[in-house]
Amino acid sequence: MVPLEAAAVAGSDGADTRVRMRAALQADDRTVGLVTVDRAGDDAEPFDASDRALLDTYVSHAGLALENGRLQRSLSDMASTSERLALQAVTDPLTGLANRSLLMDRLAAALAVPGGPPVGVLLVDLDDFKGVNDTHGHAAGDRVLVAVAQRLRACMRSRDTAGRLGGDEFLAVLEGVSGVDEARALAERLELAMLEPVNLGGGSVVVGGSVGVAVGRPGEVDADTLVARADGEMYVRKARHVGRSRRA
Repeated sequence: MVPLEAAAVAGSDGADTRVRMRAALQADDRTVGLVTVDRAGDDAEPFDASDRALLDTYVSHAGLALENGRLQRSLSDMASTSERLALQAVTDPLTGLANRSLLMDRLAAALAVPGGPPVGVLLVDLDDFKGVNDTHGHAAGDRVLVAVAQRLRACMRSRDTAGRLGGDEFLAVLEGVSGVDEARALAERLELAMLEPVNLGGGSVVVGGSVGVAVGRPGEVDADTLVARADGEMYVRKARHVGRSRRA
């Protein structure tokens, strides 16, 4: 704490006596301000030691409050950064969907519920994504992936988890489906949605998708096996879709 000052100052007419006390306001080991207290008037009494002690206490508390405020903001910033990093660790940076790690965790957790309801997966692969990149460039390919992600999310139920495995492969984890018929109905809805043209800014393109479906019960199948089954069906459906992609 910078030492306090006390001074008697004469007014311009010499009649007004003003007594002043100053103290530096410090926070984080640096001076951030100056607190000044005046007593004015003909009968003003000089500040004494108790007045100085009171001011000293005041500026000390004020400095601590400033430091605590900065600390709270710093902690808040750190918490926000931690939350952002945690979110980045489980989401796909391009589409904002769940990434492979989160998808497999959600699927494994759903299949680990003893006596739980059936769990389904939809494995989605675009039919001619390479052609989009080769013809229109990778920026157009990214736009297609984002559009597919939006359509996938829109087709899912609120309790489902939609995500991107990587490249042009997507996966949806369907928790609590009634059976394979419900899962296939969602797959058909998604395939129709993906046939809608994607605007590329200077034209549009239609890139259909092939969706493989697999459903299993907890305790009867693990996550990797269920995804492998959906992958096998997806390739069967893709063979039927050869040549379906076209320029809109």
